[in-house]
This record gives sequence, C-alpha cells and structure tokens, in this order.
Amino acid sequence: MTPPHPLNFIARSQSALPIPHLLRATFVHHRVRKIRYR
Repeated sequence: MTPPHPLNFIARSQSALPIPHLLRATFVHHRVRKIRYR
C-alpha cells in the first residue's frame, strides 16, 4: 500500500479536468491583473 502522494493526486485531478488547474489559475490571474491595471 502506497501513501497518497500530492503529485499523484494533482495528476489525477488534472487528467479528470478538461483544463489544467494551474494553467487556468494563471490565466485568471493575468486577466484580473489586466483589468485592475487598466
């Protein structure tokens, strides 16, 4: 029995989701910054 690894969990969640969570987070962050600076 192997303990639940954070990397394994992230990989499973990414494969389950259509868009990678990290990519989406950075995309939203850039949009928020753009709106705020404008």
